[in-house]
Amino acid sequence: MPNWIDNTMHFDTAEAFSAFCKAYCKEEEEGLTFSFASVVAEPETEAECREKYGEKYILSADGKSQDGLKLGRVKGKEWFNWYDWQMDFWGVKWDASNSFVNKEKRQIGFETPWGAPVKLYETLASQGWKFCFTAVCEVDMWQSEGHADENGVFIDKEWDNEEDFDND
Repeated sequence: MPNWIDNTMHFDTAEAFSAFCKAYCKEEEEGLTFSFASVVAEPETEAECREKYGEKYILSADGKSQDGLKLGRVKGKEWFNWYDWQMDFWGVKWDASNSFVNKEKRQIGFETPWGAPVKLYETLASQGWKFCFTAVCEVDMWQSEGHADENGVFIDKEWDNEEDFDND
């Protein structure tokens, strides 16, 4: 099982937070939720995938990626190399998990396996969104803080051992 990373995005202004939620969050039974697919959606059909990306995200008939890795297939999308696509466009292998929206604190939180979705943050920054983010993995005593703006995504501070983690 992966070590889960707790991620939080924080917006400085209520206006920016509200606009982001309106653009990318979805009302569910449990409240507002966030999915990476709302920012960068996977191709729905093999034809769409080929048109947008060429052959890179098309699995061979025996289910292998272009570099020869055998991947699990997605039901209904047996042709799709989901792993490489999600790593290339989101920066992590799975969509946001256990997402939540805290309107009072202007925060969006979610879990990811093994790392922060930096590729997704880069996409958001290129669209003009400005936000701060944290990524914390308590199991491995690892934490990262950064920000995104029109100039890109920046890691401002990282801790990677128990001594640093506990003192900050």
